[in-house]
Amino acid sequence: MTCELPEKKRTMTKRLNILALIAIVIIGGFMMLQNNDILFQLSDNEVIVSGPGGSGFSIAVKDIVFISKGAVADIGTLTDGKIEKDIAYGLWRNDLWGEYKLCINPKLTSVIIIETAESAYAFNYTNDEVTEALYQELASKFNTGSQGG
Repeated sequence: MTCELPEKKRTMTKRLNILALIAIVIIGGFMMLQNNDILFQLSDNEVIVSGPGGSGFSIAVKDIVFISKGAVADIGTLTDGKIEKDIAYGLWRNDLWGEYKLCINPKLTSVIIIETAESAYAFNYTNDEVTEALYQELASKFNTGSQGG
């Protein structure tokens, strides 16, 4: 003897399962939208660093002069931008790089600094280990050595 659910119960169970799946997808999507991670892209022509609300910057690869590391503690003072949730971004000033563009998670300890003839750009990515690995990759790619903090 098999124990089968009546047709109405099977249909209701199926609907509840579908609704639960939809809820999981919606909640997951909402959580991803709320995630304020910094996004990094490297192409043959440019480096793009994106933060929340369209913050970030792009740098032409041909303009990169030097890549180094720095510490979040050295970011200086905000000139024009914001610190919201887990991201600090905008125009900043400090004694090391003068006025520069920033897009970082200030909870991390290190930043990557990309210098051009015109400006400096500081960012970090995901966590300190990933930031270090990305720094090593960029320094190697742009043949700037591994100088810096």
